[in-house]
Amino acid sequence: DSNSSAVSGVKVAASLTNTNDGITFCGAPTEVVSDASGQVSFSICGGTLPATVQVKAALVNSPLIATVSNILTVQTGLPSQRFFGLASSQPNFYVGSYYTNQYSGNSTTISVYAADRLGNPVPENTKVVFVTSGGLITSDTGESSCLIAKDTGTCSVQLRGQAYRPLGSTSPGADPRPGRVTVLAYADGEETFYDGNFNNRYDTGEKFDDLGRIYIDKDQNLAYDASYFTVQTGALEGDNALSMPTGSVGTQFCSATDVAANRGLSVEGTCNGVWDGYTKVRRSIVLIFSGNTIGQPSSYDLSIPAAKRTQIVSATARSVTVQLADLSGNPLPSDANLTVSTIPLVTGGSCVATLSDLIVGNSLEPTRHTATLDSCVSGDVISFTADHNGKKSSYGYTVP
Repeated sequence: DSNSSAVSGVKVAASLTNTNDGITFCGAPTEVVSDASGQVSFSICGGTLPATVQVKAALVNSPLIATVSNILTVQTGLPSQRFFGLASSQPNFYVGSYYTNQYSGNSTTISVYAADRLGNPVPENTKVVFVTSGGLITSDTGESSCLIAKDTGTCSVQLRGQAYRPLGSTSPGADPRPGRVTVLAYADGEETFYDGNFNNRYDTGEKFDDLGRIYIDKDQNLAYDASYFTVQTGALEGDNALSMPTGSVGTQFCSATDVAANRGLSVEGTCNGVWDGYTKVRRSIVLIFSGNTIGQPSSYDLSIPAAKRTQIVSATARSVTVQLADLSGNPLPSDANLTVSTIPLVTGGSCVATLSDLIVGNSLEPTRHTATLDSCVSGDVISFTADHNGKKSSYGYTVP
C-alpha cells in the first residue's frame, strides 16, 4: 500500500506479452490471491522456439494498477547429436606404447561442447560421461564425467597417460599401430531431425538421423567388432557396447541416416526407425600415446605401415622434407622442439639448413617438416633433431 506494507487477500491477474511457439502458464491459474507477504507467483512454460517473454500482472478490481516482469528468455533444449563435439588440448602427448619407451603421469584435457538443435546452451549441470580404451579418465571431482557449465555449453575432463596402452588390431580396416586411444563421451539428448514445418518440434513423418546402440570403437575401424586379435601380442580384444534408454534400440539398418556420414556412432543393425527425443548423444575422439624419440627407418617392426614411418618425403637442391614418427608409427609429442643442423662433407663447407616450424605440434599422424638448404653439396648431411624435455634424438639425410 502507500505505506509500503504488504497487502494480502487481493486478486491479481496475469497475462503474457508473447505466446508464440507455445509459451504458456503451464496450465496453472492466471488469477491468484496475494499471500500474507503481499506476493503472488506464476509458473511459465517455454515453447518450442527461442523467444523472450514478460509477465504482466494487474489487480483484478483495479486493472490500471499493474506491473511487468523482467524479460524471461526461452533458449535451452536437450543436447542434439549434430551439436555434440569433442576436442583435446594436446592429442599427441608423451606416454609411450608397445614399441617405445613408456612414461605414466602426463595428461591432456578433453573438452565436450554441447548445444541444442538451434545452437543454444543446454541445461546447466547436464552430465557428460566418458569412457576410454586406454589410460585413465579423471576430473576435478575425481570422476570420469563432468557437468555442463552455465551458459557455456562445455565441460572438461583429463585423460591421464598410463596403462592400459592400446595395441593394434587385426580387424579389417582397423589400425595396426599401438598407442592409439579412443575416448567416447555421451550424454542424455535427442536425435537430430529435419524440421519441415519450422515449429522446432518433431512431427511424425519428418526425417531424422537414427541412432542405435552406443559403443566405444577401440580399434578405430568405424565398425563394431565384438572380438578381434591384437597385432603385437595376439591377445583377444573387442569393442564395448553400452546400455541405452529403454526403447531407443531396435534391429533396423542404420546406414540411411547420419551414421552413414559419421560412421562409428552406432552398432550397425540396432537402430529402431523411430525418432527418439531421449537417447544418448555421443562422439568419440582419437588421442595418441606418443613415444618421445624419433624412430629410425631400419628399426621398425613389419606391422607398422611403411607410410607411417620416419622417412624423407621429398628433396631438391634447395629443400628437404622429412616425416618424423616414433617407433609405433605415431607422431612425436606435440610439445617436442625441433632443430636442424648440417654436417658438411668437407671441413669448412658452407651448407646451411633452416627449419620454419620449431615444434612438432598437434597431430594424429606423423608430422612433416621442411628445411630449406643453401650452398649444400653432395655428401653434406642434414640432421633433424627432436628434443622432448631434454631427451634428444636425430634423423639424418645425406645430400645425394
